[in-house]
Amino acid sequence: MLGVVVRLSISDDEDGRGAERPPAGWVRQGTFSVTRQGPVSASAGWNMVYNPYQARLDWDAVIDGNSNSAVIEDQFLIFDTQDRRFRRYGKTNSDVQWSNDTEAGEDSIAMQYVNPGQGFWVRVKDGVSSGTVTLDPSMIDNDG
Repeated sequence: MLGVVVRLSISDDEDGRGAERPPAGWVRQGTFSVTRQGPVSASAGWNMVYNPYQARLDWDAVIDGNSNSAVIEDQFLIFDTQDRRFRRYGKTNSDVQWSNDTEAGEDSIAMQYVNPGQGFWVRVKDGVSSGTVTLDPSMIDNDG
């Protein structure tokens, strides 16, 4: 098997391999401005955001954290390209609007987490015109 290895270094040491450099930087955090707009009431308030972390995001922690529940409904959507439909999840399911009972059973079990880098839809609550959704490292799932 053939492959390529690229080594980036600060400077060459005596054996020519370069000095080691530990990783450095800030853990990303996501702050998203969201609004309640749309051409009709059924689509009003939906905003696409994304998981900025290299780990799964736990929706239950998202809805409980940083006053997010004051701005967005307790549901998020991800489009399933295999089934060609949106999958929904909510911690309490009170805001979730499934198309049928089959979808409710499938989605409520499988969808608590948002994968790294994945975009997902959140909806601004009725009566809220705009706000901020904040994602921070405490919302990362470390068990998966």
